[in-house]
Amino acid sequence: MSKKVASNDKLLETINNRMYPFANAIKNQHSFNKMVESQISQLLTSVPTADKGKIPGQPEELETANLVDIQCRMLLQRSAVKGMER
Repeated sequence: MSKKVASNDKLLETINNRMYPFANAIKNQHSFNKMVESQISQLLTSVPTADKGKIPGQPEELETANLVDIQCRMLLQRSAVKGMER
């Protein structure tokens, strides 16, 4: 019975020794993730917030009245050019 216990202890010690590098890698990855999370939160606080639904640098939407004015001017210019061609 004591040989069986000693054998199990040796087996557990071997498993523990093989798991130690993995535990270290997980701890290192965890601390790296915390550092990256901290840096991302610092970046988020320094970047100005944009209007929801708009892409930064996107041109302003033209109002409907402005669009009607532009269309009228284009039609007048076209008719003026066609009048000159006659």
